[in-house]
Amino acid sequence: MVLDPKKFRELVFVFLFSCDFGGAPVDIDSDTIMQLYQVSRKNVYNAREKAEAMHKALPELDAMIKRVSHSYDLERIHPVERTILRLALYELYIHNDGVSPDIIIAEAKRLAKKFATPDAASFVYGILAAIQTSTK
Repeated sequence: MVLDPKKFRELVFVFLFSCDFGGAPVDIDSDTIMQLYQVSRKNVYNAREKAEAMHKALPELDAMIKRVSHSYDLERIHPVERTILRLALYELYIHNDGVSPDIIIAEAKRLAKKFATPDAASFVYGILAAIQTSTK
C-alpha cells in the first residue's frame, strides 16, 4: 500500500528531528513508529533511509539557512523549526521527486503548525521565501 505523502513526510520529520539529539537518525523502535503512525515496517525503513540521506546533507542545508537567517543563529532556531526547514530545503534543492515548490512550502507550514505553532509556520515560510529569492 502506498503511503500518503503527508504521512511519509511526518515519518521522515520524526527521524530527522532525532538527529538533533543523537547526531544521526536515532534508531527509534520500528514497532513503536508503526503503531503510532499505523504504517508498515517498509514505510518506517524508507523514512529512516530518507532521513539518513538528509542527515548527510546537513552542512549544505544549514549553510542555506545561515545565509538568510540574520536575526537568529542556526543554533537559536527551535529544533522543530530547524528540522522542518532542513526537510523542505532538501526536497526543494537536493532531492526533488517532482513535487512543486508551492506544495513543499505548504507542507513545511503544515508541519510547523502541527508540531510547533502558527508563528513557527510564518517563520518557516519567511526563511524559505528568503532562500528562494536569494537563489534566483
